[in-house]
Amino acid sequence: EDLDRNKDGYVQVEEYIADLYSAEPGEEEPAWVQTERQQFRDFRDLNKDGHLDGSEVGHWVLPPAQDQPLVEANHLLHESDTDKDGRLSKAEILSN
Repeated sequence: EDLDRNKDGYVQVEEYIADLYSAEPGEEEPAWVQTERQQFRDFRDLNKDGHLDGSEVGHWVLPPAQDQPLVEANHLLHESDTDKDGRLSKAEILSN
């Protein structure tokens, strides 16, 4: 409901992106936003109809058969490993 700004019962890609990023006038969209658009098309919109329905949002928020704490921990470790050497240095830990 929070993401469905036009209240049509679905989450379109622009509504999905608007929840993550708000561009300033004249500002170029960052590369990570394009990655999120691709994620929406490839992994969030399971039936490829151009928007998310309630079940797709549920699948996104609580993916089935995943250890959510482990997934989140791996994500945080990956994002903090700025030199991508597979290890966290003291500097990476402190800066992230």
